[in-house]
Amino acid sequence: MAYIGAKPNELFRVAPTKDTFTGDGSTTTFDLANAVPAGGEFALQVFIDNVRQEPGSGKAYTLGADGSGDLKRITFTAAPDSSAAIYVLTNFDNEAFSNLDLNGSELQLDADGDTTITADTDDQIDIKVAGADDFQIVANNFKVLSGSTLTIESGATITNSGTANGFGSNVPTSADGQALGSASLEWSDLFLADGGQILLGNDQEITITHVADSGLTVKHAATGDDKFPTITLAAGDTDIAVSDKLGVINFQAPDEASASGDNKLVAAGIEAVSEGDFSNTSNATKLSFKTAASEAAAEKMSLSSAGLLTVANGLTLSDGDVTVASGHGINFAATSDGAGTDTSELLDDYEEGTWSPALNNFGGSNETFIAPRYTKIGRLVTVSCQLQIGSFPSDGSTFALSGLPYTCKNEGGTTFGTVPFRQTNSNIMGLTIGDNNTVMEMYGLDDGGGQFNYNDFGQSKQMSFVAQYETD
Repeated sequence: MAYIGAKPNELFRVAPTKDTFTGDGSTTTFDLANAVPAGGEFALQVFIDNVRQEPGSGKAYTLGADGSGDLKRITFTAAPDSSAAIYVLTNFDNEAFSNLDLNGSELQLDADGDTTITADTDDQIDIKVAGADDFQIVANNFKVLSGSTLTIESGATITNSGTANGFGSNVPTSADGQALGSASLEWSDLFLADGGQILLGNDQEITITHVADSGLTVKHAATGDDKFPTITLAAGDTDIAVSDKLGVINFQAPDEASASGDNKLVAAGIEAVSEGDFSNTSNATKLSFKTAASEAAAEKMSLSSAGLLTVANGLTLSDGDVTVASGHGINFAATSDGAGTDTSELLDDYEEGTWSPALNNFGGSNETFIAPRYTKIGRLVTVSCQLQIGSFPSDGSTFALSGLPYTCKNEGGTTFGTVPFRQTNSNIMGLTIGDNNTVMEMYGLDDGGGQFNYNDFGQSKQMSFVAQYETD
């Protein structure tokens, strides 16, 4: 049939509906056949015995959800009388249109017909923009199809209340482009698999790698010389004062199963502690090494900024030696002093070895020196030797041994020693070493202290001696 003007719209609004009920004097709730559209109770006209009722809280009735959650239930403030005629008119003027069944046909949205929505596959909605399939909706799944991009504009937010899957290839728009989280919106936990890595830097040269069932490895990936990882503990304090801590590493077993007590305290630790106020000319800091036995870990050893190592309760070496630099030693200043005036409490040398004695101006033969040894403790030198002589000369040369390991101290005097064992004539002998000298001479002690000569001894004699003297 021909018509004048625009073609009539094929979509029509839903006609009003009428529900009827009969009161019984006790029932106050009645459920409508259809859900009430947007607008609620003000979309209804409710009559009891042809008298219109006022909606709203505290009025004649209210509208609410029925047992299925649909907006269908009318609840009267007072039960309508028995046999009262109740009818309800529902106005659908604010409903846009009635249900539209396209039956798989394509709904065109723009003027040139290349942007459409279609559901030609059961339980699937396809959205096409500019002639290309961009998005697809299936049951519980919204898909961004290949070649399309889901862009989150600036200021927009994606909130995840469930599980986000398949983001393994997620990358920022550019290097150093986006942050993971923010100062006020932090992620909670990070889960990495066995052998998982965190790679740092534009070249990923520093890696933190999980070692399964063991721990972490921090590595510098570069293979060149002098490439190594560095871990720095940096304090943010802007005014470092004495005893302030710059960094702490603690060792603890907080999950230890026995009852609470010392077992859950910090058991050991290493701390960097300021020795004074920091300035542009000072950052003096000591390292404090802390251990515990039945306590919170406390300092047992420290290394000062000057390199002074202080040990609390003794030092035990299970192997190896203590090497002291030249000019230094063990200081006994902490011990009590004697009645004299001490000039030094530093034990600065210990040495032991062998020396090479020789008989000066000796004209005999078959002399043998057995076990010539010496020990030096501080300035005190102790020498010992056993001498065997097969044939002595008959001249009157002075009996003298040279080759002492250290020169006798020049104190303006003479150092004396003894001969504890001898097989000579009956004389008792003593030893003397002149100042600033390395020669030892023998004197008799029972004949007025006269000097011994080689011809004072008989043939095939031996003697043993020990002498002590000071050196510089």
